[in-house]
Amino acid sequence: MNPSCNRFCPRLSSRQCSFHRVKLGSTVRCRDPSSSATYCTHFSILYTDYYYMKAILFDVDGTLLDTTEYIYKAFEYSLKKHHKPLKREYIGTIMGKPLEECYRILTSIDDVSQLAQSHNDFQKQNPHLSVPFPNTLKVLRSLKKSNYHIAAVTTRKKNTAIETLQQSGLFQYLDYIVTIDDVVYPKPHPESIQRALDYFGVSPKEAITW
Repeated sequence: MNPSCNRFCPRLSSRQCSFHRVKLGSTVRCRDPSSSATYCTHFSILYTDYYYMKAILFDVDGTLLDTTEYIYKAFEYSLKKHHKPLKREYIGTIMGKPLEECYRILTSIDDVSQLAQSHNDFQKQNPHLSVPFPNTLKVLRSLKKSNYHIAAVTTRKKNTAIETLQQSGLFQYLDYIVTIDDVVYPKPHPESIQRALDYFGVSPKEAITW
């Protein structure tokens, strides 16, 4: 068994990668095509690369937390309240962008501060709609035991991001959180990622993002 694979996958047994099985919900077999590396057939990468990893950066929505209803219902509530109801199919086309930009695209209104406020109010009142994906806690516990630096990097507001991470039980496993309130240029601009790397004092080659 290659030590690098064992380090990244602390529950590795029977030549199966427990980390990827938990993450992807499927069995991924780790093979050793040479005498010096363990090969992951799913990601087509050499596990020796992971031996040097020091930090793992996770997105929040859709990665650590299943926030489908948390997000869609907030949009539906705010749009309906301000007489701009839209179907989910259309709302889904703008997901991942900063909140106010989403509302500008959806409504063609310049000042969307009231829409964004209603959206945030709904989410503050309904954090239970944000739930961790199956086995997320197990993965974070394993990474923590392996002494990785763990960060959450999100385009969400700090207050709602922290509240949902705390309620879900994930917050205690995170060493650092970068939100839209912490940067000038939110994702997909690299500033958020670089901020986390700088905090941990690691290079891009020593980190991986999910």
